Amino acid sequence: MGNLLRKQKASWSVFNRDSLISIQGREILLLVVKTGAVLGVLNYFFYREWWAFVLLIPVGVLYFRLECGNLIRKKQDQVREQFVELLRFTVTSLRAGYSVENAFLDSYADLEKLYGERSVICKILRRFAIARQNHRPFAETWQMVGEELRVTEIREFSEIYETAYHHSGNLSSVMEQTSQIIMEKTELRRELFLLMASRRMELRIMTAMPFAIMAYIQWTSPGFFDELYHNMPGRMLMTGILFLYLTGYVWAWKITRMELSSGRKKAECLKEIYPEFVEKLRLYMVAGLNVRNAFLTITSLYAGIKEKDRAHSYLLKELRSAGNQLANGIPEDEVYTQWGMHCEERSCRRLGFLLSVNLRKGNRQLLSCLEEEIRDTRQELQKKIRKKGEEASTKLLFPMILYLIIVMILVIYPAYQKLGGI
Repeated sequence: MGNLLRKQKASWSVFNRDSLISIQGREILLLVVKTGAVLGVLNYFFYREWWAFVLLIPVGVLYFRLECGNLIRKKQDQVREQFVELLRFTVTSLRAGYSVENAFLDSYADLEKLYGERSVICKILRRFAIARQNHRPFAETWQMVGEELRVTEIREFSEIYETAYHHSGNLSSVMEQTSQIIMEKTELRRELFLLMASRRMELRIMTAMPFAIMAYIQWTSPGFFDELYHNMPGRMLMTGILFLYLTGYVWAWKITRMELSSGRKKAECLKEIYPEFVEKLRLYMVAGLNVRNAFLTITSLYAGIKEKDRAHSYLLKELRSAGNQLANGIPEDEVYTQWGMHCEERSCRRLGFLLSVNLRKGNRQLLSCLEEEIRDTRQELQKKIRKKGEEASTKLLFPMILYLIIVMILVIYPAYQKLGGI
Protein backbone atom coordinates (compact mmCIF):
# COMPACT_ATOMS: atom_id res chain seq x y z
CA MET A 1 0.00 0.00 0.00
CA GLY A 2 2.95 2.30 0.64
CA ASN A 3 3.91 2.15 -3.03
CA LEU A 4 0.39 3.21 -3.96
CA LEU A 5 0.35 6.08 -1.47
CA ARG A 6 3.64 7.39 -2.82
CA LYS A 7 2.33 7.38 -6.40
CA GLN A 8 -1.19 8.67 -5.84
CA LYS A 9 -1.83 12.35 -6.46
CA ALA A 10 -2.83 14.53 -3.57
CA SER A 11 -5.57 16.55 -5.24
CA TRP A 12 -9.14 15.35 -5.62
CA SER A 13 -9.50 17.53 -8.73
CA VAL A 14 -7.56 14.96 -10.79
CA PHE A 15 -10.54 12.65 -10.35
CA ASN A 16 -12.38 14.23 -13.26
CA ARG A 17 -9.31 15.02 -15.39
CA ASP A 18 -7.74 11.55 -15.43
CA SER A 19 -9.95 9.65 -17.88
CA LEU A 20 -10.00 5.88 -17.46
CA ILE A 21 -11.00 4.66 -20.94
CA SER A 22 -10.38 6.99 -23.85
CA ILE A 23 -8.76 7.03 -27.29
CA GLN A 24 -5.41 8.77 -27.06
CA GLY A 25 -4.09 11.23 -29.64
CA ARG A 26 -1.51 8.75 -30.93
CA GLU A 27 -4.24 6.14 -31.41
CA ILE A 28 -6.42 8.64 -33.27
CA LEU A 29 -3.49 9.53 -35.52
CA LEU A 30 -2.86 5.84 -36.19
CA LEU A 31 -6.55 5.33 -37.05
CA VAL A 32 -6.47 8.33 -39.40
CA VAL A 33 -3.40 6.93 -41.18
CA LYS A 34 -5.02 3.51 -41.35
CA THR A 35 -8.23 5.01 -42.74
CA GLY A 36 -6.22 6.93 -45.35
CA ALA A 37 -4.46 3.72 -46.38
CA VAL A 38 -7.80 1.92 -46.72
CA LEU A 39 -9.18 4.74 -48.88
CA GLY A 40 -6.03 4.61 -51.00
CA VAL A 41 -6.45 0.87 -51.57
CA LEU A 42 -10.14 1.28 -52.42
CA ASN A 43 -9.37 4.13 -54.82
CA TYR A 44 -6.63 2.17 -56.57
CA PHE A 45 -8.70 -0.97 -57.09
CA PHE A 46 -12.07 0.68 -57.81
CA TYR A 47 -11.44 4.06 -59.50
CA ARG A 48 -7.79 5.12 -59.93
CA GLU A 49 -8.87 8.78 -59.96
CA TRP A 50 -7.83 11.53 -57.56
CA TRP A 51 -11.34 12.94 -57.39
CA ALA A 52 -12.60 9.55 -56.14
CA PHE A 53 -11.16 10.30 -52.70
CA VAL A 54 -14.01 12.80 -52.22
CA LEU A 55 -16.53 10.11 -53.16
CA LEU A 56 -14.93 7.70 -50.68
CA ILE A 57 -15.05 10.10 -47.69
CA PRO A 58 -18.31 8.56 -46.31
CA VAL A 59 -16.65 5.14 -46.53
CA GLY A 60 -13.69 6.49 -44.58
CA VAL A 61 -15.97 7.95 -41.92
CA LEU A 62 -17.79 4.61 -41.58
CA TYR A 63 -14.51 2.69 -41.32
CA PHE A 64 -13.10 5.17 -38.78
CA ARG A 65 -16.18 4.89 -36.56
CA LEU A 66 -16.18 1.09 -36.70
CA GLU A 67 -12.48 0.99 -35.79
CA CYS A 68 -13.01 3.44 -32.93
CA GLY A 69 -15.80 1.23 -31.61
CA ASN A 70 -13.60 -1.85 -31.91
CA LEU A 71 -10.79 -0.08 -30.07
CA ILE A 72 -13.08 0.98 -27.22
CA ARG A 73 -14.48 -2.56 -26.90
CA LYS A 74 -10.94 -3.96 -26.87
CA LYS A 75 -10.01 -1.62 -24.03
CA GLN A 76 -13.19 -2.55 -22.15
CA ASP A 77 -12.27 -6.24 -22.50
CA GLN A 78 -8.83 -5.47 -21.10
CA VAL A 79 -10.46 -3.64 -18.18
CA ARG A 80 -12.69 -6.66 -17.52
CA GLU A 81 -9.66 -8.92 -17.37
CA GLN A 82 -7.86 -6.53 -15.02
CA PHE A 83 -10.98 -6.16 -12.87
CA VAL A 84 -11.32 -9.94 -12.48
CA GLU A 85 -7.70 -10.11 -11.29
CA LEU A 86 -8.45 -7.34 -8.79
CA LEU A 87 -11.38 -9.35 -7.46
CA ARG A 88 -9.20 -12.45 -7.10
CA PHE A 89 -6.57 -10.57 -5.11
CA THR A 90 -9.26 -8.86 -3.04
CA VAL A 91 -11.00 -12.14 -2.15
CA THR A 92 -7.66 -13.63 -1.07
CA SER A 93 -6.99 -10.62 1.19
CA LEU A 94 -10.51 -10.78 2.64
CA ARG A 95 -10.02 -14.41 3.58
CA ALA A 96 -6.77 -13.40 5.29
CA GLY A 97 -8.70 -10.99 7.51
CA TYR A 98 -8.20 -7.66 5.73
CA SER A 99 -10.91 -5.04 5.65
CA VAL A 100 -12.56 -4.40 2.28
CA GLU A 101 -10.80 -1.09 1.68
CA ASN A 102 -7.38 -2.43 2.64
CA ALA A 103 -7.96 -5.53 0.50
CA PHE A 104 -8.50 -3.32 -2.56
CA LEU A 105 -5.54 -1.02 -1.93
CA ASP A 106 -3.11 -3.82 -1.06
CA SER A 107 -3.72 -5.34 -4.50
CA TYR A 108 -2.02 -2.40 -6.20
CA ALA A 109 1.53 -3.74 -6.05
CA ASP A 110 0.60 -7.08 -7.65
CA LEU A 111 -1.56 -5.46 -10.32
CA GLU A 112 1.17 -2.95 -11.14
CA LYS A 113 3.56 -5.85 -11.82
CA LEU A 114 0.97 -7.56 -14.02
CA TYR A 115 -0.34 -4.63 -16.07
CA GLY A 116 1.90 -1.63 -15.37
CA GLU A 117 1.18 1.60 -13.52
CA ARG A 118 -0.57 3.12 -16.57
CA SER A 119 -3.20 0.39 -16.70
CA VAL A 120 -6.83 1.29 -16.02
CA ILE A 121 -7.06 -0.86 -12.90
CA CYS A 122 -4.05 0.92 -11.36
CA LYS A 123 -5.65 4.27 -12.16
CA ILE A 124 -8.79 3.09 -10.36
CA LEU A 125 -6.82 2.07 -7.27
CA ARG A 126 -5.03 5.42 -7.26
CA ARG A 127 -8.43 7.05 -7.24
CA PHE A 128 -9.34 4.98 -4.20
CA ALA A 129 -6.18 6.18 -2.48
CA ILE A 130 -7.25 9.76 -3.24
CA ALA A 131 -10.73 8.97 -1.92
CA ARG A 132 -9.35 7.62 1.34
CA GLN A 133 -7.06 10.63 1.80
CA ASN A 134 -10.01 12.98 1.24
CA HIS A 135 -12.30 10.90 3.49
CA ARG A 136 -14.61 9.93 0.64
CA PRO A 137 -16.64 6.70 1.00
CA PHE A 138 -15.48 3.85 -1.22
CA ALA A 139 -19.11 3.26 -2.20
CA GLU A 140 -19.26 6.73 -3.77
CA THR A 141 -15.96 6.15 -5.55
CA TRP A 142 -17.09 2.80 -6.96
CA GLN A 143 -20.29 4.40 -8.21
CA MET A 144 -18.33 7.11 -10.07
CA VAL A 145 -15.97 4.53 -11.58
CA GLY A 146 -18.86 2.30 -12.68
CA GLU A 147 -20.68 5.18 -14.37
CA GLU A 148 -17.56 6.34 -16.19
CA LEU A 149 -16.33 2.98 -17.47
CA ARG A 150 -19.69 1.70 -18.76
CA VAL A 151 -18.45 -1.86 -18.24
CA THR A 152 -21.35 -4.05 -17.15
CA GLU A 153 -19.45 -6.08 -14.57
CA ILE A 154 -17.88 -3.03 -12.91
CA ARG A 155 -21.16 -1.12 -12.96
CA GLU A 156 -22.94 -4.06 -11.30
CA PHE A 157 -20.18 -4.39 -8.71
CA SER A 158 -20.37 -0.68 -7.90
CA GLU A 159 -24.14 -0.92 -7.42
CA ILE A 160 -23.84 -3.98 -5.16
CA TYR A 161 -20.99 -2.43 -3.18
CA GLU A 162 -23.01 0.74 -2.56
CA THR A 163 -26.06 -1.29 -1.50
CA ALA A 164 -24.01 -3.55 0.77
CA TYR A 165 -22.23 -0.56 2.28
CA HIS A 166 -25.54 0.92 3.43
CA HIS A 167 -27.57 -2.24 4.22
CA SER A 168 -25.27 -5.14 5.08
CA GLY A 169 -23.61 -5.79 8.40
CA ASN A 170 -21.00 -8.18 6.96
CA LEU A 171 -19.48 -6.30 4.04
CA SER A 172 -16.52 -8.67 3.62
CA SER A 173 -18.75 -11.73 3.21
CA VAL A 174 -20.99 -9.89 0.75
CA MET A 175 -18.00 -8.77 -1.33
CA GLU A 176 -16.59 -12.29 -1.44
CA GLN A 177 -19.87 -13.77 -2.72
CA THR A 178 -20.41 -10.91 -5.15
CA SER A 179 -16.89 -11.23 -6.51
CA GLN A 180 -17.36 -14.96 -7.10
CA ILE A 181 -20.58 -14.43 -9.05
CA ILE A 182 -19.06 -11.69 -11.22
CA MET A 183 -15.94 -13.77 -11.93
CA GLU A 184 -18.09 -16.69 -13.10
CA LYS A 185 -20.10 -14.35 -15.30
CA THR A 186 -16.91 -12.94 -16.81
CA GLU A 187 -15.74 -16.45 -17.67
CA LEU A 188 -18.87 -16.89 -19.80
CA ARG A 189 -18.08 -13.68 -21.67
CA ARG A 190 -14.51 -14.88 -22.20
CA GLU A 191 -15.80 -18.14 -23.65
CA LEU A 192 -17.94 -16.13 -26.08
CA PHE A 193 -14.93 -14.03 -27.09
CA LEU A 194 -12.72 -17.06 -27.71
CA LEU A 195 -15.46 -18.72 -29.71
CA MET A 196 -15.66 -15.71 -32.03
CA ALA A 197 -11.89 -15.25 -32.45
CA SER A 198 -11.76 -17.68 -35.38
CA ARG A 199 -14.81 -16.02 -36.95
CA ARG A 200 -13.08 -12.64 -36.86
CA MET A 201 -10.04 -14.15 -38.56
CA GLU A 202 -12.34 -15.53 -41.26
CA LEU A 203 -13.76 -12.02 -41.69
CA ARG A 204 -10.29 -10.53 -42.21
CA ILE A 205 -9.44 -13.17 -44.82
CA MET A 206 -12.78 -12.69 -46.57
CA THR A 207 -12.44 -8.92 -46.83
CA ALA A 208 -8.90 -9.14 -48.21
CA MET A 209 -9.56 -11.94 -50.71
CA PRO A 210 -11.10 -9.85 -53.58
CA PHE A 211 -8.13 -7.45 -53.48
CA ALA A 212 -5.64 -10.33 -53.37
CA ILE A 213 -7.23 -11.92 -56.45
CA MET A 214 -7.29 -8.59 -58.33
CA ALA A 215 -3.65 -7.92 -57.41
CA TYR A 216 -2.63 -11.40 -58.62
CA ILE A 217 -4.45 -11.00 -61.95
CA GLN A 218 -3.01 -7.49 -62.40
CA TRP A 219 0.49 -8.84 -61.75
CA THR A 220 0.19 -11.86 -64.06
CA SER A 221 -1.85 -10.09 -66.78
CA PRO A 222 -1.02 -6.38 -66.86
CA GLY A 223 -3.78 -4.25 -68.36
CA PHE A 224 -6.49 -6.86 -67.77
CA PHE A 225 -8.63 -4.41 -65.74
CA ASP A 226 -8.11 -1.36 -67.98
CA GLU A 227 -11.71 -1.61 -69.23
CA LEU A 228 -12.93 -0.86 -65.69
CA TYR A 229 -11.26 2.57 -65.37
CA HIS A 230 -11.43 6.02 -66.94
CA ASN A 231 -14.80 5.44 -68.63
CA MET A 232 -18.36 5.95 -67.45
CA PRO A 233 -19.61 2.31 -67.75
CA GLY A 234 -16.57 1.06 -65.83
CA ARG A 235 -17.01 3.68 -63.10
CA MET A 236 -20.69 2.82 -62.68
CA LEU A 237 -19.88 -0.88 -62.51
CA MET A 238 -17.11 -0.37 -59.95
CA THR A 239 -19.38 1.87 -57.86
CA GLY A 240 -21.96 -0.92 -57.76
CA ILE A 241 -19.29 -3.48 -56.86
CA LEU A 242 -18.00 -1.17 -54.10
CA PHE A 243 -21.52 -0.94 -52.70
CA LEU A 244 -21.80 -4.75 -52.69
CA TYR A 245 -18.40 -5.05 -51.03
CA LEU A 246 -19.30 -2.59 -48.26
CA THR A 247 -22.62 -4.34 -47.75
CA GLY A 248 -20.84 -7.66 -47.28
CA TYR A 249 -18.29 -6.09 -44.94
CA VAL A 250 -20.87 -4.50 -42.62
CA TRP A 251 -22.98 -7.67 -42.78
CA ALA A 252 -20.06 -9.89 -41.77
CA TRP A 253 -18.98 -7.40 -39.07
CA LYS A 254 -22.41 -7.55 -37.45
CA ILE A 255 -22.36 -11.36 -37.57
CA THR A 256 -18.98 -11.57 -35.84
CA ARG A 257 -20.16 -9.28 -33.04
CA MET A 258 -22.72 -11.98 -32.19
CA GLU A 259 -24.93 -10.15 -29.72
CA LEU A 260 -26.83 -12.55 -27.48
CA SER A 261 -29.79 -10.18 -27.17
CA SER A 262 -31.32 -10.45 -30.61
CA GLY A 263 -34.92 -11.49 -30.00
CA ARG A 264 -37.89 -9.37 -30.99
CA LYS A 265 -40.90 -11.06 -29.42
CA LYS A 266 -41.62 -10.39 -25.77
CA ALA A 267 -41.09 -13.98 -24.62
CA GLU A 268 -37.78 -14.25 -26.53
CA CYS A 269 -36.49 -10.95 -25.14
CA LEU A 270 -37.40 -11.85 -21.56
CA LYS A 271 -35.76 -15.26 -21.96
CA GLU A 272 -32.54 -13.56 -23.06
CA ILE A 273 -32.47 -11.05 -20.20
CA TYR A 274 -33.65 -13.53 -17.53
CA PRO A 275 -30.11 -14.72 -16.52
CA GLU A 276 -29.02 -11.11 -15.97
CA PHE A 277 -32.14 -10.34 -13.93
CA VAL A 278 -31.92 -13.37 -11.62
CA GLU A 279 -28.22 -12.68 -10.99
CA LYS A 280 -28.98 -9.06 -10.08
CA LEU A 281 -31.80 -10.22 -7.82
CA ARG A 282 -29.52 -12.60 -5.92
CA LEU A 283 -26.71 -10.05 -5.71
CA TYR A 284 -28.98 -7.45 -4.14
CA MET A 285 -30.34 -9.99 -1.70
CA VAL A 286 -26.79 -11.01 -0.78
CA ALA A 287 -26.11 -7.31 -0.20
CA GLY A 288 -28.84 -7.25 2.46
CA LEU A 289 -32.06 -6.31 0.64
CA ASN A 290 -35.27 -8.27 0.87
CA VAL A 291 -37.14 -9.39 -2.25
CA ARG A 292 -39.40 -6.33 -2.31
CA ASN A 293 -36.58 -3.82 -2.09
CA ALA A 294 -34.49 -5.81 -4.57
CA PHE A 295 -37.34 -5.64 -7.09
CA LEU A 296 -37.72 -1.89 -6.58
CA THR A 297 -33.95 -1.30 -6.81
CA ILE A 298 -33.65 -3.21 -10.09
CA THR A 299 -36.65 -1.28 -11.43
CA SER A 300 -35.00 2.07 -10.71
CA LEU A 301 -31.73 0.76 -12.15
CA TYR A 302 -33.29 -0.24 -15.48
CA ALA A 303 -35.27 3.00 -15.60
CA GLY A 304 -32.01 4.96 -15.39
CA ILE A 305 -30.25 3.12 -18.21
CA LYS A 306 -30.21 5.37 -21.27
CA GLU A 307 -29.11 2.73 -23.76
CA LYS A 308 -32.14 0.52 -23.14
CA ASP A 309 -32.83 -2.27 -25.60
CA ARG A 310 -36.06 -4.10 -26.34
CA ALA A 311 -35.50 -6.72 -23.62
CA HIS A 312 -34.91 -4.11 -20.91
CA SER A 313 -38.03 -2.25 -22.00
CA TYR A 314 -40.24 -5.34 -21.71
CA LEU A 315 -38.82 -6.27 -18.30
CA LEU A 316 -38.98 -2.69 -17.02
CA LYS A 317 -42.67 -2.51 -17.92
CA GLU A 318 -43.47 -5.66 -15.95
CA LEU A 319 -41.31 -4.58 -13.00
CA ARG A 320 -43.08 -1.23 -12.83
CA SER A 321 -46.42 -3.00 -12.86
CA ALA A 322 -45.27 -5.22 -9.96
CA GLY A 323 -43.99 -2.14 -8.10
CA ASN A 324 -47.35 -0.42 -8.46
CA GLN A 325 -49.12 -3.49 -7.10
CA LEU A 326 -46.79 -3.58 -4.10
CA ALA A 327 -47.41 0.12 -3.47
CA ASN A 328 -51.19 -0.50 -3.58
CA GLY A 329 -50.94 -3.07 -0.77
CA ILE A 330 -51.40 -6.29 -2.75
CA PRO A 331 -49.74 -9.23 -0.94
CA GLU A 332 -46.19 -9.91 -2.10
CA ASP A 333 -46.68 -13.60 -2.87
CA GLU A 334 -49.59 -12.75 -5.16
CA VAL A 335 -47.63 -9.94 -6.85
CA TYR A 336 -44.67 -12.19 -7.70
CA THR A 337 -46.93 -14.92 -9.05
CA GLN A 338 -48.80 -12.43 -11.25
CA TRP A 339 -45.51 -10.90 -12.38
CA GLY A 340 -44.32 -14.28 -13.61
CA MET A 341 -47.58 -14.93 -15.41
CA HIS A 342 -47.60 -11.52 -17.10
CA CYS A 343 -44.07 -11.99 -18.38
CA GLU A 344 -45.37 -14.84 -20.59
CA GLU A 345 -42.05 -16.71 -20.31
CA ARG A 346 -41.52 -20.07 -18.62
CA SER A 347 -38.41 -19.10 -16.64
CA CYS A 348 -40.05 -15.93 -15.29
CA ARG A 349 -43.17 -17.90 -14.27
CA ARG A 350 -40.95 -20.38 -12.44
CA LEU A 351 -39.09 -17.56 -10.69
CA GLY A 352 -42.33 -15.84 -9.68
CA PHE A 353 -43.62 -19.07 -8.16
CA LEU A 354 -40.26 -19.64 -6.44
CA LEU A 355 -40.32 -16.17 -4.87
CA SER A 356 -43.90 -16.60 -3.75
CA VAL A 357 -43.32 -20.02 -2.14
CA ASN A 358 -40.07 -19.09 -0.37
CA LEU A 359 -41.19 -15.65 0.78
CA ARG A 360 -41.92 -16.77 4.32
CA LYS A 361 -38.85 -18.98 4.67
CA GLY A 362 -36.36 -16.12 4.79
CA ASN A 363 -33.59 -14.94 2.47
CA ARG A 364 -31.19 -17.80 3.23
CA GLN A 365 -33.44 -20.48 1.82
CA LEU A 366 -34.35 -18.29 -1.13
CA LEU A 367 -30.70 -17.50 -1.84
CA SER A 368 -29.97 -21.23 -2.13
CA CYS A 369 -32.83 -21.63 -4.59
CA LEU A 370 -31.66 -18.62 -6.62
CA GLU A 371 -28.10 -19.98 -6.67
CA GLU A 372 -29.37 -23.22 -8.16
CA GLU A 373 -31.43 -21.23 -10.66
CA ILE A 374 -28.32 -19.27 -11.66
CA ARG A 375 -26.39 -22.49 -12.27
CA ASP A 376 -29.17 -23.71 -14.56
CA THR A 377 -29.24 -20.42 -16.47
CA ARG A 378 -25.46 -20.51 -16.91
CA GLN A 379 -25.68 -23.97 -18.45
CA GLU A 380 -28.36 -22.68 -20.82
CA LEU A 381 -26.17 -19.69 -21.67
CA GLN A 382 -23.23 -21.97 -22.51
CA LYS A 383 -25.44 -23.96 -24.86
CA LYS A 384 -26.72 -20.74 -26.41
CA ILE A 385 -23.17 -19.44 -26.91
CA ARG A 386 -22.16 -22.61 -28.75
CA LYS A 387 -25.33 -22.45 -30.84
CA LYS A 388 -24.67 -18.80 -31.70
CA GLY A 389 -21.13 -19.73 -32.78
CA GLU A 390 -22.45 -22.38 -35.15
CA GLU A 391 -25.05 -19.95 -36.49
CA ALA A 392 -22.35 -17.32 -37.05
CA SER A 393 -20.31 -19.77 -39.12
CA THR A 394 -23.36 -20.51 -41.27
CA LYS A 395 -24.32 -16.85 -41.66
CA LEU A 396 -20.80 -15.93 -42.79
CA LEU A 397 -21.39 -18.03 -45.90
CA PHE A 398 -23.69 -15.32 -47.30
CA PRO A 399 -21.06 -12.51 -47.27
CA MET A 400 -18.59 -15.04 -48.71
CA ILE A 401 -21.01 -15.74 -51.56
CA LEU A 402 -21.37 -11.98 -52.08
CA TYR A 403 -17.58 -11.61 -52.32
CA LEU A 404 -17.47 -14.54 -54.74
CA ILE A 405 -20.01 -12.77 -56.96
CA ILE A 406 -17.85 -9.63 -56.84
CA VAL A 407 -14.76 -11.55 -57.95
CA MET A 408 -16.70 -13.23 -60.78
CA ILE A 409 -17.94 -9.86 -62.07
CA LEU A 410 -14.44 -8.37 -61.89
CA VAL A 411 -13.03 -11.28 -63.92
CA ILE A 412 -15.85 -11.81 -66.42
CA TYR A 413 -16.60 -8.18 -67.39
CA PRO A 414 -13.06 -7.24 -68.59
CA ALA A 415 -12.72 -10.56 -70.39
CA TYR A 416 -16.07 -9.96 -72.08
CA GLN A 417 -15.01 -6.47 -73.21
CA LYS A 418 -11.67 -7.69 -74.55
CA LEU A 419 -13.43 -10.31 -76.64
CA GLY A 420 -15.38 -7.54 -78.35
CA GLY A 421 -18.61 -7.99 -76.40
CA ILE A 422 -19.35 -11.36 -78.02
